[in-house]
Amino acid sequence: MSTAAPLRVLIVGADIATLTLALILEQAGIDYLLLESQTSVPVVAGGISLHPTVLPFMEQLALRDDLFFNSQPLEQVLVLDPDMETITSYDWSNRQTRYSAWTRFMTRPEYCDMIVQKLPESKILFNKILTSLTTVESDDENEEDFDVYIRRRQDSILDDDISDDEEKETSEAVRGVTVNCADGSVYHGHILIGDVNSDIQDVAREGLHDERVPSVAAEGKETPIREVQYHVSGVTEELDPQRIPLLREDTTQLRVVVDDKSPYSWWAATLVDNRIAWQVTKRMFVCEKSSRLSENFDPAFLHEEQARASILSHISHSMMCPLGGTMAQLVSWTSPSDISCKRWDDRRAMSGSLSSSRLLLLGEACRKIVPIVGEAADDSILDALALSEALFSLRSARKRDVQAAFEQYHQDRTSRRAAAMDEARELDLLLRAKSTMRKLYRALVLNYASKCSQEKRNDEKYSYRPQASFLHRVPDYGVVQPSDGLHSTRGNAHGGWEKAGIAATRSTRVVQKRFGSHAAHGPEAPPTQEGFTSNGFKYTLLAVVGLIAWSRVDEHLTSQGEEKHPFTRYIEYYMRSEQESNRINEQHIALALKAAEDAQFYAGAIRPPKVQLRYPDLMSNASGKCISVGTVVSTDDVVPKFH
Repeated sequence: MSTAAPLRVLIVGADIATLTLALILEQAGIDYLLLESQTSVPVVAGGISLHPTVLPFMEQLALRDDLFFNSQPLEQVLVLDPDMETITSYDWSNRQTRYSAWTRFMTRPEYCDMIVQKLPESKILFNKILTSLTTVESDDENEEDFDVYIRRRQDSILDDDISDDEEKETSEAVRGVTVNCADGSVYHGHILIGDVNSDIQDVAREGLHDERVPSVAAEGKETPIREVQYHVSGVTEELDPQRIPLLREDTTQLRVVVDDKSPYSWWAATLVDNRIAWQVTKRMFVCEKSSRLSENFDPAFLHEEQARASILSHISHSMMCPLGGTMAQLVSWTSPSDISCKRWDDRRAMSGSLSSSRLLLLGEACRKIVPIVGEAADDSILDALALSEALFSLRSARKRDVQAAFEQYHQDRTSRRAAAMDEARELDLLLRAKSTMRKLYRALVLNYASKCSQEKRNDEKYSYRPQASFLHRVPDYGVVQPSDGLHSTRGNAHGGWEKAGIAATRSTRVVQKRFGSHAAHGPEAPPTQEGFTSNGFKYTLLAVVGLIAWSRVDEHLTSQGEEKHPFTRYIEYYMRSEQESNRINEQHIALALKAAEDAQFYAGAIRPPKVQLRYPDLMSNASGKCISVGTVVSTDDVVPKFH
């Protein structure tokens, strides 16, 4: 990086996206500090699936061995109804060959612990509750004052011993982000990255307003809520494989149950160490014309903790577990601390997103993508990768360069994240079809779509396997070659951002066909004179006449009073007689009995013992009775054979 002073990044909140970003910055050599308000990483219990899209990048981060230890390959997903009848299945057994990696399934807490173990303890500070946040920009573009201030005030980003007099004396020279915590500590940095699920939005509203910079606003037009989902997930303790035999499998067995007669759906998946990850989802709809709650909306679902208690109370023994037993048993085998509840709604715009030049929220995918069997984790990791590429390509910590980096990040991820949201939403609506026509459409799409079209769609999706440009590139042995994406070329000082912006296209391939353009055709030919003169009409007419004639002949033959039809007599004439068939069958039975007796005889036979000779070569030198060959019997007629 061509900056006068090292870039300092403050990260608020610990989740999949922010922890992955911290590990990337650690390996990229960018200074950072992660602040978490809790005493430990507050991750949501449940399972996540990591697809070939992110696994090459995980290997770049030296996480391959940890992933293999904490996860299992996921080769198949079964979708069932409440009676455990199969609706459809997804076969992922060829992903290792086509995309160079299996889809792997693991728990979200284990993924976060795996990342935390790779980070230095000094870079993660817990129990840091934010009280205020300020962002200051000076009028000039000279970075020297700010860099001198940072070096004088904070030789390391961990220094928090700052006096009020010194703060007042040099406040005019500050250009960046300042974070104040409840314990009196103060932290400074060039930019601030906040977890979308943290409390940074509430803290940032007042801080940004005080500094007279753009306030908190929505990234897009707010849309009314039509549907709300509450997902209660958990991970059981270690179970006995004798009780659930599927735990013996070396691959993850994932089963999804869709109930079209109730608002509930659930899934369960096997994990390493004989555990099971599970999730129960309840869907609720609001009024169609506004975001006002409908009359049948349960007030107990206004808060996540209340929703969790309500859903757990409705889980009964009638909800069959697709792996064996019931869902109520899985809940009883799960510690209350390992059960979480998250809310999802169908709003597309983020309410309360930060629009400041030095503040950015990360992890939008985990909130906006429907969490079907943990699909949102991939996009959170890709968000962290795209942001790290933009930060690594920063030329300086000036406001315009930081804004350009954030712009590149949004260009790279907005369209791809929107495509992932649409895909997950369409799949969710497709699986939870209730009407007869929707069920018929689901059966046609999921069970009767051509394998070629499905593979083509998967190839377009999983050919996007980006890797970090500033880390050692790992080899890819998939049949489907990975696309370069945005992360193969860094932005430079001569139009690098513009090139990156042009390359930020959606993952869906758009093909313009030649016959769709009228100008692509030559002169129009005169219309063809159509008539009933083709061979097809002639053959059809002859076939109809022949069938009518044969029906008349057949009617005449059957009306003569004969016992058997002429066709029947013709077949019987050339057919083998009943006596001959009986004779052949009896012969086959006799041969089978003889073969069975022979097999029984040889099975009970005892072979003679083998005597091991001490000097077997002597048998080739002389006779066993010391009689020379040819002295008793003439050997003139003996024909020697050599092997």
